[in-house]
Formats: sequence, C-alpha cells, structure tokens
Amino acid sequence: MRAAVSSPLRCISSAPSALLRSVTRVIPSAVNLVSSAGTMPVELREQKQQARKAIKQQLRELTAEQMADESARIADHVLGLRAYRDAKTIGIYLHCAKLREVDTTRVLEDAMRQGKRCYVPVVEDSNSNMRFLHLDDLSCLRRVPPFDILEPTDTYPDGSPRQDVLGSRTPLDLLLMPGLGFDRSGRRLGRGGGGAV
Repeated sequence: MRAAVSSPLRCISSAPSALLRSVTRVIPSAVNLVSSAGTMPVELREQKQQARKAIKQQLRELTAEQMADESARIADHVLGLRAYRDAKTIGIYLHCAKLREVDTTRVLEDAMRQGKRCYVPVVEDSNSNMRFLHLDDLSCLRRVPPFDILEPTDTYPDGSPRQDVLGSRTPLDLLLMPGLGFDRSGRRLGRGGGGAV
C-alpha cells in the first residue's frame, strides 16, 4: 500500500500487499505515458492488459483468510496514517467481494465513529459515471447488481436528496480508492473500465 499526496486532496490507494511485488514485475516503471492527445500507446495498453490478467489470477488464488488478513493489515496502516487522522471529509469505496477488493468496512466504521464526513461512490450508468454521496448511517446501504456492491439510497430518511460531494463546496481531505494493483511508487492499475482516474 502506498500513499500519494496531492494538495488539497490526499489519495490513499489500497491493494493486497502481496500483489505489490508482482505488479512491479509485470508493469515497467515507465508505462504511465499518455500522448498529448490523451490516447494511450498500443504497447502500453497491451502491457496493462497483461498485468490485469496476471493480477486477477493471483487474486483468485488467495484464500478468504488471506484476503481478510491483507484487508486487516491495510486497515491498520490506513488508520495509523496522519492523513487519515487529520481528514474531516473522506471519500471511501465500499468493497466488492466478487471483485476481490480490499475490505474497507473497518476504516469506514472508524471514520463514522469519529464523526468524519464520509462519501461513497454510486455508479450511475454503464459508462462508469459516478456520484459520491454522503453516508450518514450504514443502515441506508443496499446491495446493487450486478456485483452486489453496497450503495446508499438516493435520499436521507427525511426524503431530502443526499449531498453529492462533487457538487459540494467542501472538498475531500482524503480519498480511498480501489485498484487492481499498484506499483511501489503508488501508481494505480485499474480494471480498465474508466470508473476512477
């Protein structure tokens, strides 16, 4: 796990630490190149696809106990970070067990217990458009197909719309985001769907 800091938002990426070593072997350190036109070279696209395939295979081989252990170690690390302790507003993903993501439940529960303002992603459509809605109570979460990811209802119990941090004047202090893998410099390899930057 690596923390990448960019003011004013601090971004902490999480992936099972056993995968960090494998990602650096699969993806050369110089592959984060995109042309000025915003397109990715074919060679880079192929390298990323190969890395995704290898990492997904390694994730499938982890037992439930290993996944739980990795998630606990990552949670311990996040909870000990100054960036986390100082954050008042946090964007945090709710893990998807089917995708073998790091379980963020413990971090979310701790943040809510401390009174941090938490925002979680809600996928809007098949184009990966998202909102980050305020989560004030875990009881408002519901499972959404096809991956059974937990998402909050669109409204608070009183019927008013949930605050979307993307339309808020209050920026996030910290963002925890999933990734298929990360290299030792903290660069993220996503699943290729374009849902996260």
